[in-house]
Amino acid sequence: MTSMTVHHYIGSPYELPTGSFGIKEKLVTLSEVSSFNRNPKKEKLITIYEKEEDAYGISINYLTDGYSDIKHVFTLSYIYELSCDVHPKSMRELFTYIEEHLI
Repeated sequence: MTSMTVHHYIGSPYELPTGSFGIKEKLVTLSEVSSFNRNPKKEKLITIYEKEEDAYGISINYLTDGYSDIKHVFTLSYIYELSCDVHPKSMRELFTYIEEHLI
């Protein structure tokens, strides 16, 4: 069985803000959430979310070198990779991002 990866891109005539939008994550030490810690000298940071919905949002990133070939498909100057889950909150975040930065 062959698996395929789907990539999404967003283009703009001007530079856009990059990063994560709508995701509400918190970095904590493992010992803060679990009493099971094999080596307290090497505290491990983990990501937690208060609610499941906090894990959903979008991420806008500059194209990595391996994906710069996609630029020829666009006529716009700035092309970004878009990560967006198929979840209602992610879709809301995407439309909010478009309204705030592209319209």
